[in-house]
Amino acid sequence: MTPHRQEEAKKRVPAHVRVVVDVHCPVCGASFDDIVRSGRAGCAECYHTFSDRLKPVIERIHGEAVHRGKVPGANLPQPRQSSQLVVKRRALREAIDTQNFEYAAALRDQIKALEEGGGHHA
Repeated sequence: MTPHRQEEAKKRVPAHVRVVVDVHCPVCGASFDDIVRSGRAGCAECYHTFSDRLKPVIERIHGEAVHRGKVPGANLPQPRQSSQLVVKRRALREAIDTQNFEYAAALRDQIKALEEGGGHHA
């Protein structure tokens, strides 16, 4: 699309609907389209730069956006309910800070279920 046509197309879209598409990682210069095409982030900073768009994708693929590492789970003791609450509360604060309110609501419900199920009340 020529620059003139891009300008004309922008004029037809209301200002409150327009999206910034020229965002690039300040460290490696990757765009979100580059990440989508390659399936890989260009560097660690890409996760911060594109967190609003990457987090839902990561959650959809992995079930959550918290990295657990490659540790055999069967050989480890199960986390205590209080440590689960700490982790979920921390994730809830992050979700609220990044304005990921759907994820925050899901975490809130999980925290409530843990508190009610285990007799813990914050």
